[in-house]
Amino acid sequence: MFDLINRFKCIIVAIHTDTPGRVDKSSVLQALQNSGESYDQARETLKHVSVDASGKVELEDWVEVPQRQATNTDKGLCAGYEAGKVTVKGSNANVSHTINEDERTEFTNHINGVIENDSDIGSRFPIPTATMQIFDECRDGLVLCKLINDSVPDTIDTRVLNIPTARKPLNAFQMTENNNIVITSAKAIGCSVVNIGPSDIAEGREHLILGLIWQIIRRGLLAQVDIKLHPELYRLCEDGETIDDLLRLTPDQILLRWFNYHLKAAGWKRRVNNFSRDVCDGENYTVLLNQLKPEQCSLAPLQTRDIRQRAEQYLTVSLVAGNPRLNLAFVQSLQYMARLAPLDEQEAKDMACFTLWLNSLGVEPGVYNLFENIKMVWRRSAPPTTMLEDEEQEDIGVKPNQSTLSRFKQVENTNYAVELGKQMECTSWAFKVRTSSTGRKLLSWGKPGTRPIRSFKDPSITTGLFFLNVLEGLRPGIVDPALIINVSETGPYEDRRQNAKLAISIARKMNA
Repeated sequence: MFDLINRFKCIIVAIHTDTPGRVDKSSVLQALQNSGESYDQARETLKHVSVDASGKVELEDWVEVPQRQATNTDKGLCAGYEAGKVTVKGSNANVSHTINEDERTEFTNHINGVIENDSDIGSRFPIPTATMQIFDECRDGLVLCKLINDSVPDTIDTRVLNIPTARKPLNAFQMTENNNIVITSAKAIGCSVVNIGPSDIAEGREHLILGLIWQIIRRGLLAQVDIKLHPELYRLCEDGETIDDLLRLTPDQILLRWFNYHLKAAGWKRRVNNFSRDVCDGENYTVLLNQLKPEQCSLAPLQTRDIRQRAEQYLTVSLVAGNPRLNLAFVQSLQYMARLAPLDEQEAKDMACFTLWLNSLGVEPGVYNLFENIKMVWRRSAPPTTMLEDEEQEDIGVKPNQSTLSRFKQVENTNYAVELGKQMECTSWAFKVRTSSTGRKLLSWGKPGTRPIRSFKDPSITTGLFFLNVLEGLRPGIVDPALIINVSETGPYEDRRQNAKLAISIARKMNA
């Protein structure tokens, strides 16, 4: 009892609030740490306290925190740690999820490198790697947005992000907008976001956020593992293979092929087929590192009988454990730093000659990247072996006896779409149905005064202004006029590109 009273006094003394009846969550978290609790224990305690949409804890709930803290400790409800894994509670008491501690640590290290000099969130550096704080830092979406832009530059226009200030923190709606950008942008760069939504990020769901972070990092890591960017990778073709076979491989498979290429060059008998059990004993890594940097990495560890001691001479504990994600990241880093020798002068000349020769034949489309365009050129230039094959290549998207809609039916469909728009109370939109000589219909949308487009080939689309006006018509105030560059369709490319990037990011912000 006296211990509970003393703990309560320590916590109350540490709290300072300018909002009567409510306490900021960050202040509560700091107070709990000042009272002797670790960050993760304090974080788990706050999961059982009601926090409103503005991130405030009601004073009535706050008074009960010391009691909840003691109860959670007695019942073992705090996060569990065991053999490099952290077990956290799920959405209800019967569900729990396991977080790999090595992954959390290494991913946090990577994120620290991304945000260190960032003008918007650089003040958060460094995020501790030994706690679960990374998941709280991701709740407003800003860290994840910066990570996405690091992996795939210019994916997100940072001008549309909601940035907090010292006097005005983000509210729940602004955080949701940022997280909408995270989800839609992650999907746009190829991440799977089926089971995660903006609310999951805002609530700090550890297992979902960690999985999303890995997908984003992986996308950036493997972006350079591409024969189209590095033609010298053609050397990885095995006997009897063509460039077409190599193009079918995924980046993971190309990395394994690169690994085995160097093992073969070193005369080593073993090969790797995965990034887990085949590398955890350290033998293959020892040979690879010696092949890449013989003056710095010797083969001496191969003489060590103890597998773990041998592996730890060159590797970290997380790699020795056979974590496939971390081993893939490590191998990609090696591949990036020690790429295959670039094309020599003769190979470059041969490549240029083949490209010029194909273009001299009048192939369509033209060949600009030999490895990228060769498949399409081959398929278009190869003569059909049968009449049936020739017919199959002439696919115009309409089945043989399929009747096309009449002009009047098309007008009916378009009018019905307009009526549905009015029923949805799209009162700020100007709807116009236009019928061209070919029978195609265009529905021109925009806020009042918007210049309509004639078709989707209208050159004015390249300015981005039409789409920005459409977005403003959908949600008035969503577009900041100060960010729009008034440019004509013949204006500078970079100005038009900035408008287009702004329109795409705002659409993602609206969860489009």
